[in-house]
Amino acid sequence: MEYEEKIKWILTTFFRITQIEALYFDSQMNATSCQFQAHTYDDFCRLSMGEIEAFLKNIVTGESNESTDSYTYYLRHNFICNISVLNNDGKCGGAIITQPVVLNTLKKDELKLKYATLPSEERDACIAAMLRAPIVSQDRIIPIGGTLDSLIKHIFGTANFKPVMCGGEVDPLSYQLMQPDKIFSQQHKPSQPYRFGGYSTYFKIKNAISTGDTEALLNVFDLIGNDNIPMDQHASKDIIRSIKNRFIEGCAMGSFFAIEAQAPYDKTRDFIKQIIREIESTDNINDMYNLVRSALKTLTRYVAMARINGYSKHIRLAMEHIEKHFAEEITLESLAQVTGTSKYYLSSLIKKETGLSFTDIINRVRIEKSKKMLTESKISLATLSLSVGFANSNYFSKVFKQHTGMTPTKFSNSILKSADEDAKSKDILRALLNQLSHAMEIFSGIFDLVRIVDPILNKAWVVHPSGKILESTCYDFWSRKQSCDKCISHMALNRNKSFMKLDQEDVNLFFVLATPITIGGTKFVINLLKKTEDNFLNCTKVTGFDDLTAEHKPNH
Repeated sequence: MEYEEKIKWILTTFFRITQIEALYFDSQMNATSCQFQAHTYDDFCRLSMGEIEAFLKNIVTGESNESTDSYTYYLRHNFICNISVLNNDGKCGGAIITQPVVLNTLKKDELKLKYATLPSEERDACIAAMLRAPIVSQDRIIPIGGTLDSLIKHIFGTANFKPVMCGGEVDPLSYQLMQPDKIFSQQHKPSQPYRFGGYSTYFKIKNAISTGDTEALLNVFDLIGNDNIPMDQHASKDIIRSIKNRFIEGCAMGSFFAIEAQAPYDKTRDFIKQIIREIESTDNINDMYNLVRSALKTLTRYVAMARINGYSKHIRLAMEHIEKHFAEEITLESLAQVTGTSKYYLSSLIKKETGLSFTDIINRVRIEKSKKMLTESKISLATLSLSVGFANSNYFSKVFKQHTGMTPTKFSNSILKSADEDAKSKDILRALLNQLSHAMEIFSGIFDLVRIVDPILNKAWVVHPSGKILESTCYDFWSRKQSCDKCISHMALNRNKSFMKLDQEDVNLFFVLATPITIGGTKFVINLLKKTEDNFLNCTKVTGFDDLTAEHKPNH
């Protein structure tokens, strides 16, 4: 098969699989396409505005520092293209670029306002191009790129799919788009069309920030970026808002980890506030991603500096030595030689500054290292114990349990189980909330509000009238700073039965029904609330349905 025929086969097959077109740019930057739809090339030019072409030119000419073959490129208004660079005998043979797709459903009236300054003919052409772009959910972006690379690998055998997120990094004015070649100028329309982050990742990021390990943090975070942007698209009809919320949540969690690890409180809070302001000010997903990546990297450095500056010189030297040589035999005598002190003075200094003994310090480092290994790969207990400096696996298990409350095997299983249950729980919880809200719409007037509560974590989820699922602290609704003493959600959870009572929210009185449920192996409580002006229930006593007596029933 000739080179041109191979390219044509890839473009045709990709369209039949995904119903998304792709264009081929050769090494001279001529654009060619199978042109299943006549407008594809013109739409690409209008949406890219020379930006992708300039980006690609830097790769073709060798001016770019990038070394990967795959890119996920975010254009203005979050139109997205997957780019696969072709290598031919070690040289760039061009690239295949998917037509721009979009995350949000666009509205014609809103687009008219954005392009009001353009001449009417060009404005209409730009709007038409935007409205024709396929709407694709965020979780499909990476698989679409993977499909393209798989086809390239099948034909050329040279695809290594590890996409890099990019966008907004080149000046589109530096390159003028050339007219397409006529190799595939014939039009062809097929008769039948063929459209966070789990607990393990959370633990790795937390561990990296808490230990000031910048390299480990970037390894984990970049892996997230290569797979998919951590977010729950279905939590909001406004996809960009949903993504922003997830990124802001990640920054907030990172700042908490850093402050907990002794990073300076005021400096950390002020820094994260600035990052959140910058996230709010942009709608480009790649810019948000880079902001969060940079923020977590900075927080990790704050922790690293705090770990260095928080102890005396002798203890810093001792800590650094233990961190580097934790897998080796370390004695108090050898550590005293490293720090230039006597073993008795060093022992007392360790206890004074850290509150721990010499043995506790070493064991804590070794156990943290072993936890990291358990989250990254499957490893036998014997190999793991030797890897972190324990000659006896039984003793290692004993120390591990003292520090974590569980055995190494149970810890490893809990990470896998938590990640799986977390994903399942979110899906089920979302579906249940939607069903309950739908039922409330059908039986309008019976209850005014439904929410799902996690009394253990003091969290609550509720469906906003817009359809967005909102998460908050469970007692925010009641304008309280903490859970009340007679929380019926706690009682329903602990006693595994339904409870009800009257409760006050600002000036409004609500009848509240709490019923326990299990979602994905985790226990939650459904709250049904009805606003009432009639004090038809004795609110001085919290009672279960089966304890309800005539004196507690409504007065008619």
